[in-house]
Amino acid sequence: MAASIRRALTAAHHSRKLISPYLEPFSHAKCLQHLNTRTCTTSNQKLPATEDTTHHRVLRISKAMQDYLEKARAHENMLAEHKEEFEMGRRYLANMMGADPETFTQEHIDEAISYLLPSGLFSKKARPIMKPPEEIFPPRKAAEFDASGRPHHFLFYTGLPNYYDILHAIATKLASFSIRIVTDKDYASGTDFLSGTEWLGREQLEALLVEKVTEENYEEFVVLMDKLAGHPKAVLEKDFIMRYRKPIASGFRKVLIPDVVAAPDTGHRQASAEGSRKTSKAEVTVREKGTGLFDINGRGLEDFPELGQREQLMSPLVFVNKLGRVDVEGSVTGIGGNANAGAVRLALSRALAALEETDVQEQMRQAGLLTIDPRRKERQKPGQRGARAKKTWKKR
Repeated sequence: MAASIRRALTAAHHSRKLISPYLEPFSHAKCLQHLNTRTCTTSNQKLPATEDTTHHRVLRISKAMQDYLEKARAHENMLAEHKEEFEMGRRYLANMMGADPETFTQEHIDEAISYLLPSGLFSKKARPIMKPPEEIFPPRKAAEFDASGRPHHFLFYTGLPNYYDILHAIATKLASFSIRIVTDKDYASGTDFLSGTEWLGREQLEALLVEKVTEENYEEFVVLMDKLAGHPKAVLEKDFIMRYRKPIASGFRKVLIPDVVAAPDTGHRQASAEGSRKTSKAEVTVREKGTGLFDINGRGLEDFPELGQREQLMSPLVFVNKLGRVDVEGSVTGIGGNANAGAVRLALSRALAALEETDVQEQMRQAGLLTIDPRRKERQKPGQRGARAKKTWKKR
């Protein structure tokens, strides 16, 4: 035991003698000078007086941040290339249509595409389009972490931080209702703020959150938002709720519903409206406190001999319980009994809606009385017998 300890001490003494000549010349000051000369300048050059060589730091970016920056740079380059191609195509299209490229707007582009590339497909998504790259490519989510790799959001581990942040906010607001008081000022702002609106669709919610929302997630979102909106104190969170709602019919009151005026002869309320169906156009005037007069083109219902056409004309009056209680006068132009009946029906529904309350107007809208029928006859395709019919194929 003593012999082994003696050998270990002897080996340590010899190793100390071997490395000590290399360690003695290096003091603390010499070590700093050696590092500065290696990292900043050579031994023969002098550093500027304004630079502090002892505080140079190298900013290290995490690998995740480097990948994000590379992908973001590639996405920006791709958008720039597509923008350049779109601008070039816009100018070519303007020259083809004989228009000025400087004033050729997106509306002109849509008209030119529909003229040059006519399509009989019913779905608008399947038709050829030419849009800016920002409308075609989905937006990219910004970086969710800093340069060191630390996440910004406290719900980063969920994979859907923005979505679960909304659920967390809903739960917090529901819990706070127990200690919050609704004042008269809150009630004065309106408690029926949900009328005429609906929740955002799943695709609209995805565009707002810039996250993938599944059907299950969307159903959970709607259930919780309904619970929040149905609370007696929901008016306190009106701004938060309306952030995720949209109007059912944008510009409904301004565009579809005409103004009510007084009849010049009797002074009773009356409203005039226009309607269209295919190529037919109709103008109808409805007067209250009438005798049930129904006159179209000065011939009553003679232009609508079929039972289905007359049912179309009477359906708005039956729906609002005004059959035989108002006078209806109007005119219609166009070819086709069904198209003329549809045009008169739409104009009559709009005129009746102007004489009704808001809740009845909403019921008429939900029943489809105030909706324009966009259906048209599909055009015949070149090389075919009709819109869909093909020529009989024969092998020989």
